[in-house]
Amino acid sequence: MRNNLTILGRVVACSALLLALGSVPAAADWDFSFTPYIWGAGVSMEIEINNEPVIDADASFGDLVDSLEFALMGHFEARNEEFGLFLDGLYLDLSNKTTSQGGAMPPAPPAGTKVTTGLSMTIWELGGFYRPGGGSHGFDVLVGARVIDLSTDVRVNFPRLSPIERGRDGALTDFMIGVRYANLINDHWGYSARVDYSTGGSEGTWNAVLGLDYELGETGKYALQAGWRQMNIEVKDTKNGFKVETEVEMGGPILAFAIRW
Repeated sequence: MRNNLTILGRVVACSALLLALGSVPAAADWDFSFTPYIWGAGVSMEIEINNEPVIDADASFGDLVDSLEFALMGHFEARNEEFGLFLDGLYLDLSNKTTSQGGAMPPAPPAGTKVTTGLSMTIWELGGFYRPGGGSHGFDVLVGARVIDLSTDVRVNFPRLSPIERGRDGALTDFMIGVRYANLINDHWGYSARVDYSTGGSEGTWNAVLGLDYELGETGKYALQAGWRQMNIEVKDTKNGFKVETEVEMGGPILAFAIRW
């Protein structure tokens, strides 16, 4: 929790700096947008300890809603002609844990072994983009950092034996690069696509978003956005002599409301 608060404090400071740009006379031509969104992602999680799989679990969005304690998602952008800045934050707390039968840890587990897992995750993206030729739509090159605070808990209960608990907790920082394209279909409808990849702290994280936009009214200040987002995260850690490898895959529909000024 302390890590989340520390990261949140840094991001809030960066957000305040970005917002302050709007009050600088030289930044009079800046365009801003804030987009809160809902991501109905199903989650697939695989965890290996010392190269032995201990969990391979899938949870649908409906399952996650039942165990979800808190979620917060939003995207902020500031752009001046060809150049812009962006900030994206996502926080999920899935503290109610699920239990599955089985697991393969050395020595071979006896019948009736149960594995209980839990997952919480915070992801921040902070960076800039370049749009050749400027304009309200077009092709963007994205460069920045992705901070992933991934916490997993694994508890293996053996019949008539002491349980084993393993997991990971801590933030990782990746260098991120990607591309994005957005264009209009007509006066009200538009589309967008984004693909990016990051690595450094993680073993590799890729993210893809495909969506449709619908402009509300004639001013262009508000828009509804809907589409699909897919993300895959791979993390390796060594803790207390155990090598823990975690892979989390999330995918599902995304719904957003954009506010522009």
